[in-house]
Amino acid sequence: MALAFVARPTTLPKLPDDAGVLPLRPEVRSDGRRQIASRPEDVLEPSDGTLIEKETERIVERWWISAGANLFTWRGVNLAECFSDTLRWVVRDLLKAVVIVDRSVEKHRPASLITDVSLLRGPLPAYPHLDGIGSIIQVRAKAMGLPCRFIGSEEVAAAAKRSRSALTRPYVHVSSRWARSVLRKQRILLALGPHAGQYRPIASVWEKEAGWTVVLTTDREPMRSAPRLRLFAAALGSFVNRTDRREVLGFMRRALTAAGSGLWKPPPRLRKQSSGMRDDSAFQEW
Repeated sequence: MALAFVARPTTLPKLPDDAGVLPLRPEVRSDGRRQIASRPEDVLEPSDGTLIEKETERIVERWWISAGANLFTWRGVNLAECFSDTLRWVVRDLLKAVVIVDRSVEKHRPASLITDVSLLRGPLPAYPHLDGIGSIIQVRAKAMGLPCRFIGSEEVAAAAKRSRSALTRPYVHVSSRWARSVLRKQRILLALGPHAGQYRPIASVWEKEAGWTVVLTTDREPMRSAPRLRLFAAALGSFVNRTDRREVLGFMRRALTAAGSGLWKPPPRLRKQSSGMRDDSAFQEW
């Protein structure tokens, strides 16, 4: 039997008839005989939540020590701790996805693994959740000697990349210009966070108090402005001149490379409790 981790309903007809299905999103619905659980979290054991939290804290507390604090020093200030809060969410989500894959395989002992989730490429999103499950499945399948098949995921990722590259840059430029002009006004609420879209309700309330909301985002994750709500988005890069940009990018490359080399090591507690796995190397190969 194959075991399929499915994020899109259109993938279901492409699966083998005897494949077990774990839906990764609510819109994926298979018949009861094939579906191994209603949602990914249902395959977790009661102790897994505690395991994930302990491993998350262990990794986040010590991730930068082996890399060396000097790699995270910029203009005399050690900025290592600034990475830790976002990394906590990233690590927790990825560990959760690892355990979901492990528990599913341990219980059903499939002959092969299938997914329609693309491999992770480039920077991790702030909350990767199950976006990283394609990479996890690839590593797990290799460790266990199981065939691994991707269905349609690469085409979807390529199409999304083309769409973003065509529209994102000009929109970010215009939106940032609007936002910088708004910053000269009074009663400004300045917001910064990975999910910029969550600030819309806040802006709606603040607008009634004659206030303006400016959300700082990255070029990779732009947010649509809502002028009627006095809500505007600006890319962080739009505030940096060319000389400073080179310095900032150089620091970020060093810091992110160091973070990647020091963070992803096989967690011993996960290795110990995942007795059905032959090799706990998921983090080493990312």
